[in-house]
Amino acid sequence: MSKSRKRTAKTVKTELNMLKRQHEQNPASACRSHQPVGVDLLNQHLDLGIRFCQTGQLSQAVTCFQQVLQSEPDNPDAWHLWGVVAAQQQQYPTAIEHINRAIGLKPTEAIFYSNLGNVYMQQHQILPASECFHKALQCHPNNPDSHRQLAIACEKLLDSGIQHHQDERLPEAAICDQQVFEHQPECADAWHLWGVIACEEDDYAAALERIYRAIEMNPAVASF
Repeated sequence: MSKSRKRTAKTVKTELNMLKRQHEQNPASACRSHQPVGVDLLNQHLDLGIRFCQTGQLSQAVTCFQQVLQSEPDNPDAWHLWGVVAAQQQQYPTAIEHINRAIGLKPTEAIFYSNLGNVYMQQHQILPASECFHKALQCHPNNPDSHRQLAIACEKLLDSGIQHHQDERLPEAAICDQQVFEHQPECADAWHLWGVIACEEDDYAAALERIYRAIEMNPAVASF
């Protein structure tokens, strides 16, 4: 590494420490709200906010993100990170609002959709969560975390569909099942449930077709 790069890294570290001390002494003074702030300083405030998040200092983190937005109101990362902190504080409507604001500013960022999905999951809102994880995969198809998150959401959707069916709420069961199909069209359990629903609606031809499809996909399941 060159001497100039070493000096730069040292300088950034020093500035971050200075910012942290300023926040600890007087959070409002670390960034003047009515003066333009350079990109490097904005990024340092974002980095400092992330560090505060990592150490559980959530109010200090929010202050950092708010100060970034005072100088750059359309900064998607600051809106997203503020939303993530709001979710940690169980301020879910605020979290949803802020992360959606970030998505509106930068709709191709997979992590925004993933974290919005996580907020919905924390509130047991599985349908919108699955949509978020699906959109995250559209932005980044090879992301293993998004695949895992979507699989978990689909499993919960299927469980909800089964529960609706047991409670004789067939329309609600069908909605859950269709949502699973949208994301996992080769899910044998979803085909089986769809067949059972068709049978109870007296559509026996469709019921047989769907249950046979489930058996073809997973012949080892005796209950099919």
